[in-house]
Amino acid sequence: MSNWTELRDHIAGLKQGQRSGKIYFFGKQDERLRSGFIRVTGGTGCAVSFLASPMSDGDALQQLLQLELTRVKVAPDSEADIEAQGPATLPIDAVLKEFDRHGHGPAVQPAGLAAADAQALAEESRALLEKFYGSGAARKFAEIAAATPPEKSPTAFLDKCRDYVAQMVGPGQAQKLFAPLYAKVS
Repeated sequence: MSNWTELRDHIAGLKQGQRSGKIYFFGKQDERLRSGFIRVTGGTGCAVSFLASPMSDGDALQQLLQLELTRVKVAPDSEADIEAQGPATLPIDAVLKEFDRHGHGPAVQPAGLAAADAQALAEESRALLEKFYGSGAARKFAEIAAATPPEKSPTAFLDKCRDYVAQMVGPGQAQKLFAPLYAKVS
């Protein structure tokens, strides 16, 4: 999954779940490293900021769209902390439309899975999450499944589950653990 797709998917997931979140982005522009974050409040508004470069949200969004993204990282901030940082002035739908207009639209996913196949994929993914996170995995699994239903977007669903497990075991090991599941959807 490209960094642009990952960034857009995180924003769209927060919109769909009517949640707040903060996503850091890192990139290059004219051989210069740039970084900042997008803050989403209540799934309706966005604020875009570059670190050490004060500018309006609209200007920051236009600068972001010019970057060659190299990394995207979701911040662990709580929703209350994010919402306390002030209003987000850009409508989330306008931000997503700008992404689309600049060629950073939603990823084309393979056709969805049949209900039984999706259920089996979900159960196997949940088991992997529980192996590393115990009972705490249930809440995260529910969030992932709500934002990216396995029957509609199986690859994106697996990507998010794998990324969560990677926080515990590292990306290489997580990829190995999820490889059999990816084989089922390809």
